[in-house]
Amino acid sequence: STESTESSNHTPTLSICIPCYNAAAYLPVVLEALLPQTKECADSVEVLIVDDCSTDNTADVVELARELGFFRFIRNPANLGMSRNIAGAITQHANGEFVWVMSQHNLLTQGGLATILESMRKNPSADAFQINFRCANYPSQWPASAPGGYDGAYDYLCRADMDSHWVDRWEGFLDPSSAVCTQTYSHII
Repeated sequence: STESTESSNHTPTLSICIPCYNAAAYLPVVLEALLPQTKECADSVEVLIVDDCSTDNTADVVELARELGFFRFIRNPANLGMSRNIAGAITQHANGEFVWVMSQHNLLTQGGLATILESMRKNPSADAFQINFRCANYPSQWPASAPGGYDGAYDYLCRADMDSHWVDRWEGFLDPSSAVCTQTYSHII
């Protein structure tokens, strides 16, 4: 793969990895919501966009987003497929103490990143974090713009009963009525 900037020796608290493929329709708004929040905590967070050899103008969209904040852009020389692209983003490119794999169509809420980092600071012995999320319909609820985060319309909250609490084992997250444990982007490991 090729990277557009050099890696740093600094170990951030959190690597946010966005594996993508043909994401030009989504990434402008995703990055508009995320990158302004990362500017406020640049020493604690790195953002990596790992393009799986897209055939659309994903690379052009990513380049235009550079004005919003710092990130590393990695383009695979050949399409690896979704699972290998996600695994490669984590094992080959992420430098963080924790890794969060975001989807190419996840929008961070306003102040969401600060909330996550604060939870991480308050719980230094935690091995993983699970994030609740809202589900919006595309395209009817997809915003044209989301500067600094999206707090707009959505269909439902994945786990309306979820609150901040400690679990000793990962099984404590399981709930037969919810898909929250199957959503990769709801976990920071």
